[in-house]
Amino acid sequence: MRYRMFLPLISAWMTGAGLRFIMMKPSEIYTYKIFDKVFDWGIMFVLGILLFIYAIYGYFAEERVA
Repeated sequence: MRYRMFLPLISAWMTGAGLRFIMMKPSEIYTYKIFDKVFDWGIMFVLGILLFIYAIYGYFAEERVA
């Protein structure tokens, strides 16, 4: 895995941005519907967590080989 720190940073950004928009109050400037929350930001949040798990798994798999 060449870019070992790249995947955790991307996953942290995806998780943080997704969680921020999921928890945002509807009175703010950005208006959204429940569809936006679930499918846009919810999927981004879940993919960020999955990418983080993959990065951790890749790190430990690389350590076992070396």
